[in-house]
Amino acid sequence: MRVVLKLVKRNCLNYLYDKTSIFFSLLSVLIIIFLYVGFLGELQVDSLINRFNNLVSNGFLEQGSVPSTQSIRWLVDSWILAGIVTVNSITVPLSILSDMISDTENKTLNDFLTAPISRGQIVLGYLIASWAVGIVLSLITFGLGQFYMISNGGEIISFMTFIKSILLIILSVVSFSSISFFILSFVKSVSTVGVINTLVGTLIGFLAGIYIPIGVIGETLQTVIKINPAAHTSSIFRQIFMEKPLGIVFSDAPAGTTDFYRSFYGVDMSLFGYDISVSVMILYMIVIAFIFFGLSVFRLSRIKR
Repeated sequence: MRVVLKLVKRNCLNYLYDKTSIFFSLLSVLIIIFLYVGFLGELQVDSLINRFNNLVSNGFLEQGSVPSTQSIRWLVDSWILAGIVTVNSITVPLSILSDMISDTENKTLNDFLTAPISRGQIVLGYLIASWAVGIVLSLITFGLGQFYMISNGGEIISFMTFIKSILLIILSVVSFSSISFFILSFVKSVSTVGVINTLVGTLIGFLAGIYIPIGVIGETLQTVIKINPAAHTSSIFRQIFMEKPLGIVFSDAPAGTTDFYRSFYGVDMSLFGYDISVSVMILYMIVIAFIFFGLSVFRLSRIKR
């Protein structure tokens, strides 16, 4: 265990000393925040306000029952925060694990392979480092998001919601770290890693249904998105973060309005006509973590000294 901890410390410090790496691992989050503050947030708020005004105009809702702009803003803020935390739990571990490729190019990995330590310990050294930094940065992002929502008229989350959020952040970081390690085990050069980081940073906003609501996309692309674990992660985060504002905003809305919103904005997930429960999504992420950890150890065992 002492060997693993030393490897973890070494890998964490390598990442934290490289300020450029930290910046680019958070770049996708910064882009989402920029887009949200610039126009995506206002578009969602205006869309919901117009929808409720239409319900009033058509006689389905009384004028006094229209939710306040502040509560709608809280709902939208919660939706985007779920996406930001999801992206953070993917891009940060990927960036940290990219140091493994630098070690390969510098022949440092060969030193590890010839040392009297197991391949599993080497894998854990990289993975636990990505878990530690990924969880810490995701929690910081989550905390800053909560501070922003409170200052913008929202309410502080309950203690149980806080605990659920922490557990899901841990599970998310662990799962995506395993996937990232396995993918990077096929990479041989730092330049290729840069391409992968760029692609992931560009596509993850779409794959997790963050840039645009999933209901806007065609059924075929929806199926592709719903299969990948990022969409499941963002869906669970949304259900956790949005539980209270959803109840407030749609408290007097006609039957079916809430269900439509939850489905259109990816709060709830269904695939091939079946609703996917939170427990199934969590189980899916756990299985993903175990499978890709095992595949990562197998891949490393195939690397010759």
